[in-house]
Amino acid sequence: GQNKANPIAAIRSAGLLLEHMGFHQQALCIYNAVDDVLRRGEILTPDLGGKATTQQVVDAVI
Repeated sequence: GQNKANPIAAIRSAGLLLEHMGFHQQALCIYNAVDDVLRRGEILTPDLGGKATTQQVVDAVI
């Protein structure tokens, strides 16, 4: 791939899966990590007005 895709939806879907399986606290950790990255606005993919790669966003969330 080109390392340009926004991984936020895929990451949040992992949170939804955890929630569905009853792991609510773990899902909340994922949601909070994603929200923190988006709120800071420093590491964003091009579709959100940034210049970060897919991997950089994943690393920021982790």
